[in-house]
Formats: sequence, structure tokens, C-alpha cells
Amino acid sequence: MRPGSLRVAVLSVVLVWTVGVCSASPQQPSPQAEDPSFERAMSLWQSGLYEGANAEFKNLVNRAQTNPDFKVQWGRLFLETHNGREAAALFQEALAVKADHAGALLGLALIATELGSRLEKGKWLCVRTRRTSPQG
Repeated sequence: MRPGSLRVAVLSVVLVWTVGVCSASPQQPSPQAEDPSFERAMSLWQSGLYEGANAEFKNLVNRAQTNPDFKVQWGRLFLETHNGREAAALFQEALAVKADHAGALLGLALIATELGSRLEKGKWLCVRTRRTSPQG
């Protein structure tokens, strides 16, 4: 087994397990999450107005700090806009509130899978460059 392939296999299992519970696209959190700010944030996000959605999610999370669903949705926005570091922090915050939050686990798995994929591509490029280099 190649180095790193076990990690990818484990993340794939986590991903498959959580896909049935939540999807990677914008979704409604639990029923208790009904909030006008949330509705505005989702509407802005779905319209591609990411800065406005980000501001709404920021206000929402500041007001409802113990709601992991809001943090996960905000993290998904960051994932969509290629900001994995911010997304990971929000997923970790959601897990601190609810340790088995499927959306947060899925978000972290997606980040780790993407990072693993980039690392594998980087290793492949290094090996290929070394093999084709006139000095290598």
C-alpha cells in the first residue's frame, strides 16, 4: 500500500458515511435554526454574493455561538470559495459544540482529501521531475 493511501481510504469511508446525512451543497440546518439572518445568508450564497453571505454568517455565528449548524454552513461557504483554513476552523468549532456533527466531519474529510490529493500530486511532480532531469 502506498504511503498516504490508508489515510485516503479512511477519509473515503468517513465521506461515504456522512454523504447520506448531508451534502456538500448549501442546505438547511436543523429546524431550530430558522432565523431571518440565516435565510439571508443562504439566499446571498446561492446568488453567488459571497461577501454578503459571509457577513450574514459572521453576524449569525456571533449571535448564536452554540449552534454548530450555523458554523458548518459558514464553513461550507469558505470551502466553496477555496478558503480551507477558515473552513477547518469553523468545522472544529462545530465539533467542539457537538462532537459527532456529520456536516463538520464531512467538511474536515473534504479538506483532508483535497490536501492529500495536492500532496500526492506534488510528490508525483517531484519524482517525475527528478526522473526527467538531465542531472537526476
